[in-house]
Amino acid sequence: MTDRAAAGAGEPRALPRSIAQAFRLAAGELGHCSAAWLFVNETERGGGREALAVLRDELGRTYPVLDAVIASRLEGATGPPVAETLDEVVALCEGASHVVIVGIEARFMDALVPRLSARVHLLTQSVLSPDWDRVASNYPGRLDLIGLQDFQRYAGSRSVLVTYAYGTSPSSTYVVPAWLRAAGNHGRTQFRALIGWGALARPFGVYPRWLVETSHDSFTHLVTA
Repeated sequence: MTDRAAAGAGEPRALPRSIAQAFRLAAGELGHCSAAWLFVNETERGGGREALAVLRDELGRTYPVLDAVIASRLEGATGPPVAETLDEVVALCEGASHVVIVGIEARFMDALVPRLSARVHLLTQSVLSPDWDRVASNYPGRLDLIGLQDFQRYAGSRSVLVTYAYGTSPSSTYVVPAWLRAAGNHGRTQFRALIGWGALARPFGVYPRWLVETSHDSFTHLVTA
């Protein structure tokens, strides 16, 4: 072993510079929580807990959901709470003609969309500017893309509004900014149900940029594991 190799033995390797760009793309098109679990699984598989520590150090402050997911993994969590909460969300959507989803979380959408008899619409609002057509292509014939200008067409007594909740505390939680515009002050009168689906229960260790805080009162139902 060379002196240089010996000096580096046992030290976690720095991540490729492209990892931040790759995570931003994944977070935009898969959702912060779904992307975080994907990167956590692959990083741990390749480099163990030391590699997770490097990933957290390099990207955790920029992507707080990733930081929280890594902390959860280090404490033994194996994935997001999809299976534990899916049936309750499906039941809340039962009988609806339209389900409007605000925000992207692929792990949750992959489980929910096939279970719904309603027409599913995804609001095309995101601070990360994903390729919306590529997102919709994962659900051929099952998912429509709608903008805020079309949003009110899908409101009504048989319509349900769904988003994802992160870092939930006893009185508040964090959501994507588009939720505040979609739900607004009149959401309760325009939709049968406003559902917050808990994607990440763990409190944030760093300021949750990309998200905004809202009270539990902005939902008619908050579903958490």
